[in-house]
Amino acid sequence: MGAGPAGRRSESEGKGDATAAKGKGKADAKTAAPPAPPAVPQVLRLLRPSTYLVTGHGANSVFRVTPQGVLMVDTKSPVPGDYERLIELVRGITPQPVKFVLNTSPKPESSGNNARFQALGAEIVTGERIVKLDAVEARSLRIGEGIVVYFPSDKVICMGDLYSSPNAAALDAMLKLDWTLAVPASGEPVYRAAIEAERKNLP
Repeated sequence: MGAGPAGRRSESEGKGDATAAKGKGKADAKTAAPPAPPAVPQVLRLLRPSTYLVTGHGANSVFRVTPQGVLMVDTKSPVPGDYERLIELVRGITPQPVKFVLNTSPKPESSGNNARFQALGAEIVTGERIVKLDAVEARSLRIGEGIVVYFPSDKVICMGDLYSSPNAAALDAMLKLDWTLAVPASGEPVYRAAIEAERKNLP
């Protein structure tokens, strides 16, 4: 007879323990740190015929395809997978090798994979210089404290950090060039009219 009530009490206690554990689990879930957001993937976009933008993972990269090879601006971050994805996107467009790498900044997010491209035979362009493949010219120009890369035939300029930290003198120098589309270090391309409006807002 004594075993019945004791058994019922044990069953009740067991349910109580399960409820408590469930409640603790909910509390832990509420206090646990939220999961990290997924990494933004590298995305290929066409800017001009034969000129492409790759957004995501580090600074924006731009590459210009020619019959003699590829001109690459900025090589993204040196984290696992970034180089492999970038070169995969290039090879999906052309079998031509990357011949020149130009950087808008020495920061890792812009130049992190320079050595990988150099190992494949690319020449790293430093400082002010003009390089040419076939009939396509790329000009590495110092403007203010930064470097821009200008493609005159495409009327495209890679302006690096000048967009996020503009100053009047730098924008004046950049606006003397004949371009219609600017690519900042990150984010969306910007039309010339937007840069002209930004300049008007500066003293």
